[in-house]
This record gives sequence, structure tokens and C-alpha cells, in this order.
Amino acid sequence: MDTFPNFPDMWRGLVSRVAELERQTLGPWQALTLINGFANTGAPYAPAAFSTDRLGRVYLRGVIQRGEDQASATFISAFVLPFGARPPFELELGSARRIQVNGTAAFLVAGGGAVKRHYLDDISFRVT
Repeated sequence: MDTFPNFPDMWRGLVSRVAELERQTLGPWQALTLINGFANTGAPYAPAAFSTDRLGRVYLRGVIQRGEDQASATFISAFVLPFGARPPFELELGSARRIQVNGTAAFLVAGGGAVKRHYLDDISFRVT
């Protein structure tokens, strides 16, 4: 006896419902202005952007890279978050990324080494 005879249909319905809830919850994606030689990596990756939800959480997406070696051992600003999308405190996002709130809310990546891609898709934070 087949316990889930319509499993593919159930799965498609669930995926469709989750996508609909995401559209209702997230605001539109807004492009981030990249600075200091950073650029979007391009296809097949999404361009750098952010979105906010109704609960005050900011989501980043996209992949960026710097067109030259990051010879400096210091952090380099890749973009600045706009007002309304800035965290209330500095965030450490691992050893190679940081959002520094010093009036500009710059997204900083570690220098040093060859050209690297920086993936933004795993970053989200509350703004309140």
C-alpha cells in the first residue's frame, strides 16, 4: 500500500507555498553600491543586494570580488549599507568579514592574498 500516493504533487505545493510566503515577507531586493574596486562576480551569481523583512531583519545576497590583489592586511570597505539597513552594533562575520558601524556601516572584507570571491548569501542580521 502506497502511504503517500501524491507525494510529488504535495512537494510541488509545499515549494510553491514557501515561495509565496517569502514574496509576502521580504521586501524588494535593492542593489548595493560597491566601492574600492569591488564588483559583482556575474553569472551565474546574483548581484550584490539587500532586502528587509517585516520583522526588522536585513538579508544580503550575491557574490562580489575585487579586481586586484588584496595585498593589504587591513580590512577594505566593499560597500556601505544604507540607513534603515544598518545593524545597531559592529558585527563579526567570521575572520574575513565584518560590518563596522562607525557612522557609515561599511561592509569590510579582509585584505591579504589573491583575488577572492566574497559570498553574501549567508548574511542576515537584525536592525533593531
